[in-house]
Amino acid sequence: TAPTLADRLAAVPASTALGVDLAGTTFISSAGLAVLLATAERLEAASGSLRVVGASETVVRLIELSGLADRLPLADQLGDDD
Repeated sequence: TAPTLADRLAAVPASTALGVDLAGTTFISSAGLAVLLATAERLEAASGSLRVVGASETVVRLIELSGLADRLPLADQLGDDD
């Protein structure tokens, strides 16, 4: 759930380069997207970063439709820099 995700991501140090593995996720709500965006903004403010890793086509499409594709970089797997 979004509150659980928010709690876990809040514990990540702000200067971290974080990959959030969504490989097992088939849907993400607007609340979940908001948590990812808020975390990305927090990390970027401290020279960290957030990358969404392994997202399904459905999740990628939701990120794109929400207009967040430029704010939530996508990678096929951890370690991808593209």
